[in-house]
Amino acid sequence: MSDLPLSSEQAEATDQYSRTTVLWSAILVARGQDLTCVIESIGPKGALIHINERFDFGSKAVVRNDRFGDLACEILWHEDYELEVRFKDDPEVLAQVLADYLP
Repeated sequence: MSDLPLSSEQAEATDQYSRTTVLWSAILVARGQDLTCVIESIGPKGALIHINERFDFGSKAVVRNDRFGDLACEILWHEDYELEVRFKDDPEVLAQVLADYLP
């Protein structure tokens, strides 16, 4: 098995919860800095995020959005201005929270 991070397509294929395409403004808090970002797709287990600047990430972060507040997450991979995060909260609980905002 490879130690390389999964591509977004591979990670999404292994996710039992589907993601919904959205364009929500958010803040990514990582290494004590607030970065403006856009959530491109989101589901109960994670999100694909576009950031506005390159940044040297650690593995832990928080996604902050007016709809759902703060969600602790782990950064699975990042390349240039794209990154994928996996939320740390229970996916069952997040599915209920996100149901109010997703079609």
